[in-house]
Amino acid sequence: MRKYLKSFIFLIVVVFLLGFLNFPVNATINNDLVRIIDSPKIYLIYNNTALHIPSPTLFNQAGFKWANIRTVSASQFSAWPMATMDFAQYLSGQSQAKAVEIKSVNAIKDKTQAGIYLTTDEKKLLPDINWLTSQYPALEIHDINSGGDFVGKLAKSEYDPGEAFGYIGSKLIKLGKMGGVGSTAIGLNDKGQIVGYFEFDEIGVSGGRQAFLYENNQVTKLPFLNTSFKKSIAQDIDNNGLIVGMSGYKTATAGSEQVRAVYWLNGQARDMGMIDDVLSADCYTVWAMDINARDQIIGRGGSVQNDDFVYQNGKMYSLKQILKTYQAIKDFVGQDNFVLPDSLKFNLDGSFDIEIKKYVSTQTTAESQTSISVTSQVKTFNIFLPADLKTLNLPNTSTSQSNN
Repeated sequence: MRKYLKSFIFLIVVVFLLGFLNFPVNATINNDLVRIIDSPKIYLIYNNTALHIPSPTLFNQAGFKWANIRTVSASQFSAWPMATMDFAQYLSGQSQAKAVEIKSVNAIKDKTQAGIYLTTDEKKLLPDINWLTSQYPALEIHDINSGGDFVGKLAKSEYDPGEAFGYIGSKLIKLGKMGGVGSTAIGLNDKGQIVGYFEFDEIGVSGGRQAFLYENNQVTKLPFLNTSFKKSIAQDIDNNGLIVGMSGYKTATAGSEQVRAVYWLNGQARDMGMIDDVLSADCYTVWAMDINARDQIIGRGGSVQNDDFVYQNGKMYSLKQILKTYQAIKDFVGQDNFVLPDSLKFNLDGSFDIEIKKYVSTQTTAESQTSISVTSQVKTFNIFLPADLKTLNLPNTSTSQSNN
């Protein structure tokens, strides 16, 4: 009797597992990339339908990442009906500028976990890091790729200059300090290439920091913009090896410096320019912060956010002017002045989340006394730029001047 009971229990367990393994994947997930086992065809799950991507060229044009493709069984795939639109129609729709208000969003820097500098969708890929934070209480994580690899700085205290690291393929890689006092890794791509900076004595000949590239198990210093520049930071690198960041030098004015947005291509630093009709005349800081799969570069300019920009194909566009082309933002901002946040970082899909704060002046009169009060209102939007920023027909754009 006991023998039959064990067999019966075993049979129930087997049936349960088979049912679990063939249970359809969540059909409500959108923008998921899947392929059926033993089939080369790749599909995008879009509006709860399966949209076939007919070629690698179109796959890359959409800005998708090959590492994001999931393999599913035929029975799992059957949960999605085939899409009625073709992929060209999808791309046409994605090329349009979109701004969607986000009602509830985490800050770009996670306030509950010190030292994490990831966007909300990047945090979803971050594995358990308790084993790292236990060794390095002041650990910083600055970027993560679509495969879940991440980079940052190993530090034991707030005042520890730390050491740049990458966690690539479940392996911790310490990048060293290259003769300096510390180092930080800020960006990486899906190929495992890492960029960041080494930190030196502020009084030293290197001006404080120098950008680096890690690839093929080797760390290489990136050149400054020219011989006048003695400081540089690499912020991000795309899958084609294009690196963006800044290069700067101390000016004659005490306590100030000139900083230029740069990109590194084939080991050479290129100036992205400082355009008078986009950047204010007193702007001494132009800094490229991030790059997406469309080679659109987002950055900051000046001590105020009025000069933030997006750079594409040799042209620099005012971010404020871009945002004013979105109806949702125009409806919120109106004629009021508004400012942008300190953090500018692309999501994994190439969009970016941005918190816009506007100031509203209200005049009141009581007992012949007039007073003006200023209040602030804040909304967060998800912004998807068009594939080509020229389609926005912005009036104040100009070809940037490069020193190369």
